[in-house]
Amino acid sequence: MRVAGPSGRGRPAPGRARRRRRGVDATSSRQVTNRELAERVADIGFIADGTITYRHNRCGRPGCRCHADPPQLDGHYYQWTAKVNGKT
Repeated sequence: MRVAGPSGRGRPAPGRARRRRRGVDATSSRQVTNRELAERVADIGFIADGTITYRHNRCGRPGCRCHADPPQLDGHYYQWTAKVNGKT
């Protein structure tokens, strides 16, 4: 919703913030930054083999919200898994 001011141009209604449009310059500088970070990470090289997952779990406490209907699982937890001798 816009409210007309004395100049006839609209301004945001009270309580609503005006959004700034992202220019081409902001996008291109962000792409350059992302590219530079990707190159720096690639220079680090091999760190560890495996997979990182983002999980929510059910705990063992009977009165916890994770046992409700519908459940609201505990977490968020990051879990790293890797194969050792063909087994995870």
